Amino acid sequence: MTPELIGILSVGAALGGLTLAVTARINARIDRLEDRFEARFESLENRFETRFKALEVRIAELSERVARIEGVIEGLFAGMNGRRDPRDKEPAA
Repeated sequence: MTPELIGILSVGAALGGLTLAVTARINARIDRLEDRFEARFESLENRFETRFKALEVRIAELSERVARIEGVIEGLFAGMNGRRDPRDKEPAA
């Protein structure tokens, strides 16, 4: 082996080792960033889920209140038209 070939091979081996080290370090950094992203995403997902559940409860409460108001309005219209039941078509005697 000539000294030139030994030099070329040693520089190649050094560059290969450096490339592997840099790649490993970059991959480790990417893994840490992915872990942080997943943790933040899960936290955000839990917060949204909690708020959506609260919103569903509130919508159910409002639906119930609207139904009661509709019943009162139907009763008022029936009373104004002289009917006992809002479903009756004939006026009360």
